[in-house]
This record gives sequence, structure tokens and C-alpha cells, in this order.
Amino acid sequence: MIRGVFISKSKLVSFVNGMVTDESDLLDEIYDDAGMHTNTGAWQMIFSVVTAPDQRRHGYAGQCLKEALAQAKAEKVSF
Repeated sequence: MIRGVFISKSKLVSFVNGMVTDESDLLDEIYDDAGMHTNTGAWQMIFSVVTAPDQRRHGYAGQCLKEALAQAKAEKVSF
């Protein structure tokens, strides 16, 4: 699940990569088994925040992370 996407001039600049699951702990199995993802899960797992190299140091990653957390809160998902 990708949350908090930042697009500028039709170019993907930054995003948060993760998944929603019912597991409260980030288990090694989560990386190997996409079946542990569920759209109605209780927990948001964040794997990475990615920003294009030429777009770093502009605050985009922070904006994406804030948006991802706001989306999770709105959906009543813990993180």
C-alpha cells in the first residue's frame, strides 16, 4: 500500500511504502508474504519513505509521512 504520495509536474517525487495488517509487530514474514496485508487491518506498517534523488532536501518525505499518518488516523488504523 502506498500512502502519502507527492507528485510534482506529473512526476512521482516521494511516497511512503508499507502495508496494513492485523499484526501489531513488524514480523520478518510480512516482507515475504503479501497475503498478510488486509485493507481492513488494525496496524499500518511503514517499510520505507522514498524520494527521487534529485528531489531530496525539499521536505517532500516529511510531507508524505505526515499525509500517510493522517490517512491512517482517518481510517482508525494504529501505527
